[in-house]
Amino acid sequence: MKEKIERFLKKKKKEINRIAELYPEEKSLLIDYEELERYDRGLAEELIRNPDEVISVFEDVLSGMNI
Repeated sequence: MKEKIERFLKKKKKEINRIAELYPEEKSLLIDYEELERYDRGLAEELIRNPDEVISVFEDVLSGMNI
């Protein structure tokens, strides 16, 4: 799952960088569920089944990104 999330977030690098520049006024990356589902239906379904776990992995990946 971590690798899928890393690839997904790499596609959102520009948006992540924008949020980093606006920090602390802006702190959240909003991800459209349908966009995630188009990227990987299994990952989107896992988010529904285990939201805390999936969000935690997203947070870990974001924390490890070189921004």
